[in-house]
Amino acid sequence: MSITRIPTELVNEICSYLELSDWCTLRNTCNSLYTKSWEEFVNRYFKSICMSVTSDGLRRLEDLAADEDLRVRVQELWIKPELFKGRYQLSLEAFRRTGHAEACRTMGMDLEECYTQYQAISADHLQILETETLANTLTTCVARFENLKTFGLRSSSKASRHGPKNDLFTIGQDHVLAFSAIMKAVVTNNRRLRTLHTCNGYHNSLTATGLSISQDTQKLLPPLLRELEDLHLCELAQSPDENPTNILSEILVEAAPSLKVLTYSQCCPNRNMSPSYLTEISERLNFTQLTELHLCWVEITLYSFETFLRTAAPTLKSLRLESVNLNENNKPPLISDDEAITLGKRWLGIMKDPTNRALGHIFAMLLDQTSLDYLSMEAIDFRHYPITIMDSLSDVSGKPSSMDSSVTCYDSARARISFREWISKLQAQPSRYLGHNLPGRSVVAAHILVRRSRPRARRLLR
Repeated sequence: MSITRIPTELVNEICSYLELSDWCTLRNTCNSLYTKSWEEFVNRYFKSICMSVTSDGLRRLEDLAADEDLRVRVQELWIKPELFKGRYQLSLEAFRRTGHAEACRTMGMDLEECYTQYQAISADHLQILETETLANTLTTCVARFENLKTFGLRSSSKASRHGPKNDLFTIGQDHVLAFSAIMKAVVTNNRRLRTLHTCNGYHNSLTATGLSISQDTQKLLPPLLRELEDLHLCELAQSPDENPTNILSEILVEAAPSLKVLTYSQCCPNRNMSPSYLTEISERLNFTQLTELHLCWVEITLYSFETFLRTAAPTLKSLRLESVNLNENNKPPLISDDEAITLGKRWLGIMKDPTNRALGHIFAMLLDQTSLDYLSMEAIDFRHYPITIMDSLSDVSGKPSSMDSSVTCYDSARARISFREWISKLQAQPSRYLGHNLPGRSVVAAHILVRRSRPRARRLLR
């Protein structure tokens, strides 16, 4: 039988196993296959679109919005808010040392020609972000994408917390401007949201004080969040005294009742973010459907943690804690920055019992108040100092063999013991290592002090 005589359903089934390039080649072989595979093709590849903030990116988006057939297929819009890792003013010599210059040489392009293009693209990108161009284009196009309910920022760069502060600041500014444009387009079109992501796992955070969102827009936003099911909110606090009641926290509070998946993270490199920052927010949360929670790069008090989970506990099935700094209720770190040099045996003796009590309290709460199917913990600190969670049952806890040994994990789908049996055997103690790079200035200062006297620190850790 000729392939052109195969029923449409079978053609689509065959095509579902093909990569995009292979599918395009097959569709171009004859009119029959082109027509039969059209619906499945556009539904798959135009459901989710991603655009760069350039003039060319805006033109492509406008062309898609003008197509009567394709525009109704669009359900997700992802924006890449930064280019060139946020480095827009590199000198020719600095540009020569980047991967972009290497790519130019690979393609046989002249370096100076490539640098000229870099300057033009950077200027075009910044002009779009820093004016109303992006917001106006999004507002017009969103009106045409009638089935669009998912919006997000998809960074192509990871702002290193160990790297230059200006890179983190520049990338953060790009995210702030792009997110502000999205919010304006959403409110202007009265578009109810289903998914909203401020980043895609790189934790390139937003500053609430930097968002250019008018008071009128903020007042009209809450009703559009009441069907939101998936929220990834990454927040950057500018100071320890920053008011936790801001537009970003209001998004979380308003969306909480409808949320099914939540990823929340903070970013405060070299800033002393108050551990009680989440206290006021957590007291206002009312989760009713939350099944999956990810807390990443967060400094939080034990009280705030328990309050955060209070209404989520009955429905919560999956919990991931990554780079979390736990603290007692409004208490400062047990050891000051000046005393951080004495890390070692002395610290182990001081911290052992409080650590066990704190983690034991959390484990008991998870056991008594939740019905978790999945729990993952990695890089957990207590009072700014690292702790080690000892899992004597990791072989039967369902932890994937490919997962890093530093991760403590339980997965009921793979486990050979119950969650109760597993978590009741966990133990915690202060780590003998120098620590993780977690939220809060105290731990950063401690790292500096330890580095300055590393030989002495090593003696203490013996």
